[in-house]
Amino acid sequence: MLQMIFVRVLNMSVTGTAVIVAVLLLRLLFRRAPRALSYGLWVVVLFRLLCPISFSLPVSLLGVMQAPATDRAAVEYVSRDLLFSVQQEVDLPAPEEKPGSGETRAVEPSLSSVRQGGQSGLNAAQIPGVLWGLGVLAMLGYGAVSVFVLWLRLRGAREEDADDTAAGGIGRIYLLKGLPTAFVFGLFRPRIYLPEGLAKQERKYVVLHEQIHIRRGDHILQIVGYLTLCLHWFNPLVWVAFFCSGRDMEMACDEAVIRKMGGEVKGEYSRSLLSMATEKSSFGRLPLAFGEGNTGSRIRNVLRYKKPTAIVAGLAVAAGILAAVFLLANPASEGHPADEQDAAAVSDSASGAAAEPSTEGQEQRQPSSERAEGQEQQSSSERAEGQE
Repeated sequence: MLQMIFVRVLNMSVTGTAVIVAVLLLRLLFRRAPRALSYGLWVVVLFRLLCPISFSLPVSLLGVMQAPATDRAAVEYVSRDLLFSVQQEVDLPAPEEKPGSGETRAVEPSLSSVRQGGQSGLNAAQIPGVLWGLGVLAMLGYGAVSVFVLWLRLRGAREEDADDTAAGGIGRIYLLKGLPTAFVFGLFRPRIYLPEGLAKQERKYVVLHEQIHIRRGDHILQIVGYLTLCLHWFNPLVWVAFFCSGRDMEMACDEAVIRKMGGEVKGEYSRSLLSMATEKSSFGRLPLAFGEGNTGSRIRNVLRYKKPTAIVAGLAVAAGILAAVFLLANPASEGHPADEQDAAAVSDSASGAAAEPSTEGQEQRQPSSERAEGQEQQSSSERAEGQE
């Protein structure tokens, strides 16, 4: 069971690697486009790393790469039988009998115990699957412990009364001294945690930023992304995709704040980002699925951001949809000549088997005719002798 799961994850990881490389190249091509475009493409990568099947199109990334398509709407690079060992049958010798005594020495129990002992051991083909399973457990354990420790530290936070900073927004706001940055914590009832000491205007920007995260479901995608990283921990490009997608997510939220508040707040918003980044904190590091880093890149992106026109936004959306379909599609499965040859061979063997009985019948009839001729010759010779 573990080996089958590992082979399936390995096939999805190979497909995801190709899509990750394509998205990284598209990020360079669309580096001046809104970051929401790049962030949306990472959702395609997430789908490829979690779902083994997809629809098929004549034109796709995997079709260009000539990926091996199957009739199960999946792409299979590694066969399921590759990591399974072939168990050889052991022919048990016949019981030995002592001459003249009639006693039989039982040797079957010892041989059967040896055979059972050989099958129960771990062979070399099972080692990759076992190591992968141990890595998944280690990643899940690290994530669970980190979230639990963070939850214990957040128990001392105090809830802020609803005021104009969260008017019309979502998410309950909590303040805690020493937090290194603002973030959203919680899955079904998310909470916004802010460092104490933020100015009123600065807190307004930060709260709006975190509320956009909640509206877009980023706090859920972060958790799903980390679980995906746990499954594909052995793939270095999945780690690159995890951190790059987090950077694009933060920049997309920054751009959403600028679009809503207006371009004139870019300077103040950048100063609020710099203020939280330079604030000394004794809280410690946050788990991988939390926190907001890369402050320098975010500030540069905010300062050069310009709200796109309707035409530019429409072209960006169209380009994103086309790129997503191109990356999501599997190559169209075609008829396999090998299968047709196998079918022809089966039909030939069936016709040959049908012809064998008639041949045997002819062979059987031939001896009977020979016997009849022999009897006639014998009877004629006897009549000739009688006449003489």
